[in-house]
Amino acid sequence: DGSEKPGTHNLNSTNATLDMPLVFRDPLGFDMLTAQIAWSRSGTDTELRLNNISFANSHLAGTLFGNYRTAPDSRGVIDLTGNLTRADARFAGPYIPLVVGKATRDWLDTAFLAGQSNDVALRVKGNLDDFPFPDNKGGVFQVVARITGGTLDYAESWPKIENIAGDLVFRGQRMEINARQGTILGARLAKVRAEVPDLKHHDEILHVTGEAEGPTSEFLAFIEKSPVLGMIDRFTEGMRAQGGGKLALKLEIPLRARARSRVAGTYQFINNQIVADADLPPVEQVNGRLEFTESAVHVPNATGIFLGGPVSIAAATQRDAAVRLNLEGRVNIDNLRRSAGSPAWAHRLRGAADWRGTFVLRNKLADLAIESNLQGIASDLPAPFVKTAAEAVPLRYERKFTGPQQDQVSFSYGEIVSAQFARSIEGGRSLIRRGTLRFGGAAAEPQRDGVWVSGALKGFDLDRWLALIQPGTGQLPLEVVGLDVRIGEFTALNRRFHEVALSGTAQGGGWQST
Repeated sequence: DGSEKPGTHNLNSTNATLDMPLVFRDPLGFDMLTAQIAWSRSGTDTELRLNNISFANSHLAGTLFGNYRTAPDSRGVIDLTGNLTRADARFAGPYIPLVVGKATRDWLDTAFLAGQSNDVALRVKGNLDDFPFPDNKGGVFQVVARITGGTLDYAESWPKIENIAGDLVFRGQRMEINARQGTILGARLAKVRAEVPDLKHHDEILHVTGEAEGPTSEFLAFIEKSPVLGMIDRFTEGMRAQGGGKLALKLEIPLRARARSRVAGTYQFINNQIVADADLPPVEQVNGRLEFTESAVHVPNATGIFLGGPVSIAAATQRDAAVRLNLEGRVNIDNLRRSAGSPAWAHRLRGAADWRGTFVLRNKLADLAIESNLQGIASDLPAPFVKTAAEAVPLRYERKFTGPQQDQVSFSYGEIVSAQFARSIEGGRSLIRRGTLRFGGAAAEPQRDGVWVSGALKGFDLDRWLALIQPGTGQLPLEVVGLDVRIGEFTALNRRFHEVALSGTAQGGGWQST
């Protein structure tokens, strides 16, 4: 029985509702609620002793015990211990006291998409005026929930963390999620931590840190499916990789202004094979570190094997927001020739030479330039490409985008030959629409459809060039529609011709002399 005198009250209720508008945002419903409450008065103070409180609903089940004592000019003093034997992390939000900032409570409403706990410990002790007792000053506030099967949607547009096994902890004014294990897009995670350092601050900030180890393809998928892709101007879009590596990630997300989120991460490539561009062969045995933030990309010094020899790669975001890669390497023709799928013409080359290149990504489009003096490489290709290893002949290849699906490629080999091609990109393939190729001078800007060949050569052996066409292709690599070439000595069908002029245009499936 209850009265103003010392006494006890036993409660045994079903479908009970606990309405504490100064503590919780909404009334809390319970399918079952039992309790033994004893009280006593001393002067103006009242003490409540809470014994054998047991409760359950579809979200949780557990017990509480402790005491509460009123005190003049304060909210009172509490000493409470509780344990939950069942809890669903998806519904943590309604049970969080209003003293916790609204943004954090709103975040908890949607953060956990899955997660269960059969071990939750609660401890509250101290004067409630000092709640939640920052740094344990003046009291203790601690909730520790051991969660399994958790799925954390920590921020909009970021890949979810799944298969979480770890702890959700409220301690003082801090909230922490410490995951001993988990996965993100299939990659294994370790040392994952999400925290709000100050639950009472008006601008709550969520910090997320974590490490992952797994295939590089999963790391590229993480970037593609997160805001990082846009932050780094789609730097990794289209990359393909084989091999593994390690990711370290830090996020800082203001819960009331998520557009001001900040990110810092590193990815360590370990013996990867990477295809960075469809126009280039893969880079083998890549080792290095990619660093990224919400506004910049940095590769301090990556190494690999490219074109049969070593290559070093450095990259950084420029002032105009473009990302520039500088590459330096040494092409080794002998190694390249031994690789699978090497073209027939490569067997006419010997030696090695230094080269350098740049790769500039701007507005989601990548321009490329590679050059070398070819000193150190000997060529037994037919004229005009025969050379000794000691000779230096400048070679340059350049690609510039002229539109989202259009680019222009230029090529020059000393003063011997140059070319310019305007291409369109359809279905991932590059198609030459217009082109000029000139022997003995600079190729003009292509104006007409098709490839037009002009210029002058000292000698040209058609028989030897035809022998270099890959077996089974049966066609030249370029669709030539116009010729205007003078050749000092022309070899064809095992016969030699002198002072030959070739001019004509392709019409109706045949050629017409001009």
